[in-house]
Amino acid sequence: MKVRFLSIIVILSLYSCQNDSKIIVSTEEDLQKLSTVHSEIFNLGKKKDSIILGSNGTKIFYSREALEIDDNQPVTLELKEIYNVKKLIFNNINISKNENNLKKSLGVIFFEFRTNDQKVRLKKTEQLKVDFPFNIEENLIVLKGEISSPDEISWTKKKVDIPVIILDTNFLKKYRVSSFLEKKIPLDSLDYYKNLRLELFKKGLHISDSLNIYSVMYLPFTGWTSIYKNIQSSSKTSFRLELNNTEIEIFTIYIIYHDLNSYFSMSRSSKNLNFENIPVTKETSLIILGRNRRLYYDKLKLGNKSRFKIKLKEIDLKKLDAIFEDIETRK
Repeated sequence: MKVRFLSIIVILSLYSCQNDSKIIVSTEEDLQKLSTVHSEIFNLGKKKDSIILGSNGTKIFYSREALEIDDNQPVTLELKEIYNVKKLIFNNINISKNENNLKKSLGVIFFEFRTNDQKVRLKKTEQLKVDFPFNIEENLIVLKGEISSPDEISWTKKKVDIPVIILDTNFLKKYRVSSFLEKKIPLDSLDYYKNLRLELFKKGLHISDSLNIYSVMYLPFTGWTSIYKNIQSSSKTSFRLELNNTEIEIFTIYIIYHDLNSYFSMSRSSKNLNFENIPVTKETSLIILGRNRRLYYDKLKLGNKSRFKIKLKEIDLKKLDAIFEDIETRK
């Protein structure tokens, strides 16, 4: 299955002047130049198990027994890794549909097993161990994505397990010696077990971190996976963007949170550039893009100002890529 994402980063037009959300994007060829996410294909053949390491640090523990597949069928794995906000923007992967809610993105991956170009599913009771290049935190949310249109993914919240090290109370009662074991727990129970771990530490029972258990999840599905955390915002701002005379009618606005590795975007007409109660952090930028035969942009830092005079500057795709690259270096 070939997945195509149409970024909404450039060339936007209205289907109807009454609805800012209806847009037409630029040519697919231009958009592909901005997208830097490429699939990695791993040929697993008829192996019973294997550890697959992605180029950005994702580690998948493959077990053939977990798949709905015949013994003689060869298996391949496709993997995509998206761990920075630039790649999220360029591939139009945005889980923040509400601009009033802040989210910290830890990353998005896509992984899928195939045999003879056919998707292979996990067995209903199976999970795949995935080791991520970040530590698991309390209150994380895991979403499974399904392609709902050529340029959009619909996300559904899923329950997943993680491993933790706990005190083996049965061993302690039997032998009066402390022993520890690994246990799967629901992700939303992590806070409880971390507090329990702290209590054991206070009692002098030190637990080794050598297993790096706080970067592993057990996923009961394949495909698109997004991991994020809701952030309570203590600061909001309202402002207006003021434009000089311009023939551009429709703009795409990106609000980018450098310190949260996240963003949200919206389409606005030139007559609707008032923004109310937008959450801000210490590192929040706004990029405005529009096209009238040529591409134009401006960039500013959000804070306490209530009015911004926009000075649109012409830009090509190469320079636009550099603008978003600068976003990455500021984190």
